[in-house]
Amino acid sequence: MTIKIVLDSGSDIPSTWIDQEIMKIVPLTVIDSNKGIEYKDYYDLSKEELYKNMKEGTVYKTSQPSPESFYEVFKEEIEKGNIVLCLAMSSGISGTYQSAQIAYQKLKDENNEDNVHIFDTKGASGGVSLIAVQLQKYIDQGHSLEDVKKYAEFLIDNLNSLFCAEDLVYLYRGGRISKAAKIVTGVLDIKPAMRINKENGKLESYDKARGETKVY
Repeated sequence: MTIKIVLDSGSDIPSTWIDQEIMKIVPLTVIDSNKGIEYKDYYDLSKEELYKNMKEGTVYKTSQPSPESFYEVFKEEIEKGNIVLCLAMSSGISGTYQSAQIAYQKLKDENNEDNVHIFDTKGASGGVSLIAVQLQKYIDQGHSLEDVKKYAEFLIDNLNSLFCAEDLVYLYRGGRISKAAKIVTGVLDIKPAMRINKENGKLESYDKARGETKVY
């Protein structure tokens, strides 16, 4: 049996790995709030297009993959004889983990399926990508499923997701901060340092500094 890693598109895994089917991706839905159009992340809208449009003023919002989307991918891999190892974006910032769990429960109810293993990574974006890449290397070395699961837990426990929001305009457009907060932080050149809380998986501000140099 092959262990196949499945991720949501919020993981930012290298596209070559997906194109070569080294891993499988379940896309988030990206919604163009200006036009009311929905896209399948990665498949219908590239990151280059998304960033370009955001700079030009397009406001995007995202929606978690549906349980049915996960169900279809899980079932396809199981029918190939593979074991699924799903790395989901932090449950504190997305319902992706819950959708994957619902899909797994449906498979279990239908076929008493136990070849799906889902992990709440307590991470997002590049952090999940790093876990996936390291885990794939470990799988390729021929380790057992139990060892792979233990290594996945180790990687998750040792992941620390930290970043700096250099421009708060996108947090403002997405409704994360008020207009007043955006103006004040811009005038004073305040750079908030953000992280994903290891306990609850939620995004939080843990520090701030004036100027880019002091943040780093």
